[in-house]
Amino acid sequence: MQIIILAAGKGERLQTQGISKPLVTVLGIPLLEHNLRQSIALQPSEILIVTGHEHLAVEQWLTRWLAQQPTTPPLPTIRCLYNEQWSLFDNGYSLRTAAPHIQRPFLLLMADHLYSADLLQALCQQPLGENSAYLAVDRRLNRHEIDLDDATKVEVNPQGLIVSLSKNLSHYNGIDCGAFFCSPEVARRCLQLNPDNCNRLSQIMMHLTTEGLLKAFMHHYYWQDIDTPTDRNRAEKALLRLASQKSHDGPIARWINRFFSQRFSLYFIRWRLSPNIISFLSFFIALIGAFCIAQPSYFWLAFGGFLTQLASIIDGSDGEVARAQYRSSDYGGWFDALLDRYADIAILAAMTWHAMHTHGIAWMWLGISAIAGSFISSYSAHKADRMQGFRLIRIGRDLRCFIVFITTLVAQPLLGLWIISILMNLTVLYRIFLLYPQSSSQTALENSVNPRAQ
Repeated sequence: MQIIILAAGKGERLQTQGISKPLVTVLGIPLLEHNLRQSIALQPSEILIVTGHEHLAVEQWLTRWLAQQPTTPPLPTIRCLYNEQWSLFDNGYSLRTAAPHIQRPFLLLMADHLYSADLLQALCQQPLGENSAYLAVDRRLNRHEIDLDDATKVEVNPQGLIVSLSKNLSHYNGIDCGAFFCSPEVARRCLQLNPDNCNRLSQIMMHLTTEGLLKAFMHHYYWQDIDTPTDRNRAEKALLRLASQKSHDGPIARWINRFFSQRFSLYFIRWRLSPNIISFLSFFIALIGAFCIAQPSYFWLAFGGFLTQLASIIDGSDGEVARAQYRSSDYGGWFDALLDRYADIAILAAMTWHAMHTHGIAWMWLGISAIAGSFISSYSAHKADRMQGFRLIRIGRDLRCFIVFITTLVAQPLLGLWIISILMNLTVLYRIFLLYPQSSSQTALENSVNPRAQ
């Protein structure tokens, strides 16, 4: 398929954020780049960007951006089309500009919108008929991120066909998301319409409704129209919430740490800190925390516990920033995990040192047990995840750091070592006994399929 991105508008309400609306940044990434990355993930044959206001700035940015992209895997063809009439007509004329270049089913997006990958993937899977199109319609009418006074409303009948499309509808059951999946005939039909009578994209699409050719793809995925600085701020918070969702988060990370890490991440992005720098910052704070915990006084003990929890929170920000800015990498994940292990050694060794000086040298063995259990627990979880995708309950670093925080706060580091030692080692034993029957069944299956393996 082809993808058309309309990027000709002036965006007067966003002028304080940047002269060119498609180049206004959200979480440090231009709006146009957000759309390009989501579009490239769909593996289209071609991406056409229809420019207008500040078209030279957009074209120059695209040239620089393409030069920075890796050569593998190869990118689809990406080029700009200049809408010379952008100041005289509305966004409907931008589609007319692209229409002669459209030869196959196409996804039509607005450069000043943000779309989740799930939304675009689901929209492109809808079955297209001749001359037909799908419009992504948000069924949620109470989203606080959406300005209903400015949004285009949609009335959808029980058969899923759109019967009305306008900002002034009094009766509606959905919101236009600004994403269309169209057959190529739709582009050719728009060339036959008088631009004086069909100035807006919604007016062009309304011609399809008279024949029952405009269908609604009702959904609940994330999207956001960016028209004002307030919209931009809401979008940044929403994207960080999406970036903070990880399936293997522990309970402390999910219910406590993420609330704070999202706020830290927003500042880290504004300060232009890379994910690896954030990982090192978390590690450095953990080392200071370990040094404080090793001190004999209660103040430094409690302060060290606080720094340990702070490091655990910031440890979630590196991944959030990486996902929100499309900077995730295998190296970044490995580097973060490496620093985490060193930080764990320092913190638990400091607690052991404190316990030895307070209660006696014999408690060194409890510290060794806590350190060993923590390491083997992390290692066993990583290996267990590879066993036929078998997912286990996560009792990991977020919980260990929280235990350190609470027990140092109440001046009981020895209790913290006991809890961590018992909890981590029992977790390892639990995984051993839980996975053993599955491993035995898998071995028996392989031997039955391949007798020579016996």
